[in-house]
Amino acid sequence: TLRQAAENSPHQVNGVLNRSVYIPLKLSSAAAVEKIEWDFFHPTNGKPCPLGVVKGGKLEQSDISSRSKQLEEKTAENLLRMGANLSDWTEHHNETIFCGDLNGTPLSRDRLALVNRTMLNISFLETENAGIYRARVWFNAEQFKEHKFNLAVY
Repeated sequence: TLRQAAENSPHQVNGVLNRSVYIPLKLSSAAAVEKIEWDFFHPTNGKPCPLGVVKGGKLEQSDISSRSKQLEEKTAENLLRMGANLSDWTEHHNETIFCGDLNGTPLSRDRLALVNRTMLNISFLETENAGIYRARVWFNAEQFKEHKFNLAVY
């Protein structure tokens, strides 16, 4: 299938440490949107980390786990190889989204929210949350448009 992405440079978004930030996604009211996928790109390795999928105006947390399951399993395997306690991993992993590899940035699931169906809210900002966020807006199974945002945390 041919997928089309809009080539655009990231929009700058500034946030304040320990405050909330809103990442606004501006969509045409006439556009019929099937779903919106939100990802974070880890600044050191550039790999995308799935944050969630918006369907029907709701941020689906369950989809976060399914999209990142392989990454989480690989991270757990790496931790075990390094001698980490698996019970510590399980407790931490249930509350956290890991972005990247062992050097990834954790982002608590309860710090993410959807506002007005299209705006991603991240609360209690940490400096590690700075980086590129991507919203991939799917109009159907083959066509999407990408929106990128560069979040700086001061």
